[in-house]
Amino acid sequence: SSGQKGREGRGVMQEALTAFLLADASLSALVLGRIHWGRLPASVVGRPYVNLTLVSEPANYCQDGRVNFNEARVQVDAWAETAANAKAVRDAVLGVVDGKIFAVQGVKFQGVFVYGGRDLLTETVGAERPLFGKTTDLKVLWSREA
Repeated sequence: SSGQKGREGRGVMQEALTAFLLADASLSALVLGRIHWGRLPASVVGRPYVNLTLVSEPANYCQDGRVNFNEARVQVDAWAETAANAKAVRDAVLGVVDGKIFAVQGVKFQGVFVYGGRDLLTETVGAERPLFGKTTDLKVLWSREA
């Protein structure tokens, strides 16, 4: 059923978006492959890095049930040791996806659009190195390719 197809799609968009971001040579060179969903794995060392969070992805329906069209909100957090580096990483991510239509790994992205962004503030303790962040919310329109 179409509803089952929609549920199976969870995670597919995240994997495809990550692959698309990592395929960009300049972004990949900046973050050295450090693009992750959810919490940053403990095994990851070094900065800068990108953390992605699926904020929401409401189901879309028509009279016949769930449809193969999804609108997700994705939060992109760029973290670095300087504000300038955090901005450079954020700008590189946006350069790859903002306003773009593309397909990767069986997922068609019908558009990725910026909702807005802001600075992330962190507190450091003692000798901890400061951490600077830039966050951007994206509207991601996608479907599984037939």
